[in-house]
Amino acid sequence: FEGDQLVAQSVIFFIAGLETSAVTIAFGMYELAKQPELQERVREEILDILKDGGLTYENVLKMKYLNKVINETLRLYPPAPILDRVASEDYK
Repeated sequence: FEGDQLVAQSVIFFIAGLETSAVTIAFGMYELAKQPELQERVREEILDILKDGGLTYENVLKMKYLNKVINETLRLYPPAPILDRVASEDYK
């Protein structure tokens, strides 16, 4: 790539990454709004872990329930749905 092409490709990658993150966050917030008990559990976990030194990479890794909520959001609402399985034989 040269000059303008490199800039254009960089912008495309940036926008694509931004959109998928925004979609995931929006659906995650939607699910938490629909299920207040999950919202409260995530909130309690975050507040409990943040008592131990604020927002750090290590503390984010301790947020196991939040990670499960994010993974379930990605399962329910994949930002780029792809079926990568191939049938090994014909179905009759």
